[in-house]
Amino acid sequence: MSSSLAEGDRAVMAGKLVNRYQIGLLVAGALFTVTACAYAVAVVRLDQHARSGVRDVESGFVAWMDHYGTWLLFGELAALGVMTAGLVGTDDSRSKRAGGGPDGDAASEPANVSGISDEVMR
Repeated sequence: MSSSLAEGDRAVMAGKLVNRYQIGLLVAGALFTVTACAYAVAVVRLDQHARSGVRDVESGFVAWMDHYGTWLLFGELAALGVMTAGLVGTDDSRSKRAGGGPDGDAASEPANVSGISDEVMR
């Protein structure tokens, strides 16, 4: 068992190692999308009330989003930023590309990613 698994940095999912920040970003991104849509609906409804001359804001959803929606969006945006920084900070594929193989040794030749054989290239 590798040290990263022992430390809980990664979870095994369908045979692949998944960074926990990826799951957090997926959840936070979905919540941010739902909140942004709800905020847009609340703004449209408030605009409709203003155009019709109604000064009283509805109780419930529109009033709650009017009062807390902006702070909720900023909080979710901050969480997305923190999780993005965590994902970038724990991404070991960059270090593998820069340092070579899994042992940190630099590769003697760059990998052939083009699919063209070495014979054709020479």
